[in-house]
Amino acid sequence: MGESPDAVTVVEIFDAITNPRVARTRLHPLSCIVMLCLCAVICGANTVMAIERYGHNKIDFLKQWISFSHGIASHDTNARVLVKLNPMVLESCFAQWMS
Repeated sequence: MGESPDAVTVVEIFDAITNPRVARTRLHPLSCIVMLCLCAVICGANTVMAIERYGHNKIDFLKQWISFSHGIASHDTNARVLVKLNPMVLESCFAQWMS
């Protein structure tokens, strides 16, 4: 099944999220963290440690969509970023992706 000409990728949808971090502390791009968390949670991860483990186990799969040039973010980094994200924006992006 081919994509329609106006198809938008999951990465493009979630790129609408504003990065809440200070520029100097951005080793891992927000798109990498969001994509990692999204895939991991869909696959059953329910803690930031499980998300990090998933990332290390599935790095080759994840690299099909995003370059993880700095590797997988630590569970501490994922937790700090997730806590700062606007849940309403995340919900809106997820709903757009699902539609």
